[in-house]
Amino acid sequence: MSNAGISISKPIGDLTDDDYPAVFDINVGTNFEVMRAASNVMIRGGRIIAITATIANDYFAPGLALYGASKAAVNGLVQGWSRDLGPKSITVNAIVPGPIDTDMNPDRSWYARRLKKRVPLGRYGQPKEIASLVSYLASDEAGFVTGRKE
Repeated sequence: MSNAGISISKPIGDLTDDDYPAVFDINVGTNFEVMRAASNVMIRGGRIIAITATIANDYFAPGLALYGASKAAVNGLVQGWSRDLGPKSITVNAIVPGPIDTDMNPDRSWYARRLKKRVPLGRYGQPKEIASLVSYLASDEAGFVTGRKE
């Protein structure tokens, strides 16, 4: 499983030359390295799971384009590599949660009220809820689930 991520939230005019590689090296590069390394040691069968974010498809505030684009890139790797690795019975999936209560995105932050309004359940998710989905995708029962963004 790969769960790398940092966010730099700035309008395009405020982004520096260092911001793009900082976000993409961690958010895309780390996922690339983890998924590639896993695929190289899996001879037949296995599960690769990445954690991305809904911002890849839903830019809910200005200044998030760099972060969202990096998560969309990871979704692209997942979909492409599910095709590459399917013949080896290796599944590749992404979990694409809404706001989850983490150090990077606490549910008590100044913007949490705004985000909660965008979630049908009206609340942040908890890490254990994502862990349950990871557990399912890693199980034998999910052997036919691949290339998904859940």
